[in-house]
Amino acid sequence: MISEEAWRLIPPEEKIAILSKAHAAGVMWALSLIAVGATLAISFQSPLVLWSSILSSPIVFQFSANRRWRSLRPISVIEYLAARSVTRRYAYAIKSADLEILLLFKGYLSHEPDGTDAFEVYTQHYGDEFQNIPVWVALFPDAVVVISEQIGGANLEFGHVINARFKMRTESGEGAEYAQDLSVLMEYDDRNYGKHLVRLETQYPAAINAFNKKLAEILSTPRAQRVDFDSEAGGEDFLQSQQNLKETIQNVVAT
Repeated sequence: MISEEAWRLIPPEEKIAILSKAHAAGVMWALSLIAVGATLAISFQSPLVLWSSILSSPIVFQFSANRRWRSLRPISVIEYLAARSVTRRYAYAIKSADLEILLLFKGYLSHEPDGTDAFEVYTQHYGDEFQNIPVWVALFPDAVVVISEQIGGANLEFGHVINARFKMRTESGEGAEYAQDLSVLMEYDDRNYGKHLVRLETQYPAAINAFNKKLAEILSTPRAQRVDFDSEAGGEDFLQSQQNLKETIQNVVAT
């Protein structure tokens, strides 16, 4: 099912955060039950009430945590399904030949004025909002698409095919191979507007380290070996997936 595919796209760190919220809800309700039981036990001078609340707390914890989990998981699935759909449409628009998403995660993007030619063109488009923009990052076999959520729809912040004009480097204060504070700088030399440099960061270190490794691997491989140009991008499979996405969202909302 598409919902299961979207769940696999969610970074492990975000899944752990959802699980932590669910457990926190379970602990809160279990402690509340014990507190109420202790109050009633003191009021009625009946230790049996206190022991009953303590023995019932694991059941309350499991029920509350499961209920919170069932409310949080569909929200994340729908968010990632929507982000996947939008990023694939932008990838199709920039002539990506392969619309299969390799990685998808949340992050923050900054447009770097020092490494961007014709920066005033970008400031006219983005206004004052060009630093630490909350974004969705999608990595395709031959393209990178970064979008931000705006009123009325998504905005393309950075979207280019990975070719000879695409460059990437990293910065980290730790200097380790898998750094917690890793920043990925991506540069694209556009024929019309010159160089466009952006800085990508995220609160999910595992996701951005995986993105860095996978993008470096893609850059080291010629595009002709990465992409099957005989298959037309955006064909029947893409349209069918959009229909399946619509049906899946309706099913998730219904449950």
